[in-house]
Amino acid sequence: MGRTQEKLAAEGAIIALPLPGGTAYPACQLEIGGTVTGLPGALRSMPIRSPRILEWLLSGDPALGGAAPIEALRRGNVTEVIQLARLHGAG
Repeated sequence: MGRTQEKLAAEGAIIALPLPGGTAYPACQLEIGGTVTGLPGALRSMPIRSPRILEWLLSGDPALGGAAPIEALRRGNVTEVIQLARLHGAG
């Protein structure tokens, strides 16, 4: 990954989970060579930073035909996931 996971997390490009012994970076968001395509844009589009972002990323959503946002990103539905991310936590 050219940049470190710590730097990507600080930039809001990946999810970092604080743990008593350090920080965890869920593998579901990473691929060989970097992050899942579109994930940094989706995370940065969210109006809030919630500890439940990982749950959102992995949970099926009717707006995505029942797919989880991470699955939709892997299928190339970046625009749809970013639009959904903008609504997450708003209102």
